[in-house]
Amino acid sequence: MFGALTEQEYERIQRLVADLLVQVEADAVLLCDRGGNIVAQECVSSYKDEDNIAALASGAFFATVEMARLVGETEFRSMLHQGERMSIYMEGTAGDMLLVIVFDKFSNPGLVKLYARKTSEQLGIVSLCVDQVGENAMPKEQFEFDENAQPFTVIQRNKS
Repeated sequence: MFGALTEQEYERIQRLVADLLVQVEADAVLLCDRGGNIVAQECVSSYKDEDNIAALASGAFFATVEMARLVGETEFRSMLHQGERMSIYMEGTAGDMLLVIVFDKFSNPGLVKLYARKTSEQLGIVSLCVDQVGENAMPKEQFEFDENAQPFTVIQRNKS
């Protein structure tokens, strides 16, 4: 997952998502985290349920991690759902992010996969840069445990 993003890093991510939308002639490209929260998005068509698409796609994609283990794989990197008119392609990126591409029957699924893989790798590079900058720029906080602290106190009430 991406750490704290600077404005420049966010703009770079947004530009990668916008470029992918154009390259594959998609209707929508969403970048979301493991919980389905949209980090960046570009759309040609208006989807009133983008948040729901991202959440459901994320749940479906990350559920396949366990299925992959059951068949002896470490992970499945991508998923394609093809419909008669519309399709959805999902590609995992570094840092537990998910690229969701919604495209119609006129887009080439092979090109969608190719460009999604390239964008995923570029997003992984951004993620690594953010992590490294974040580790160096932000001091780590240390917490101490006080065994004698009383976080809860019992209040006895008089019964009337």
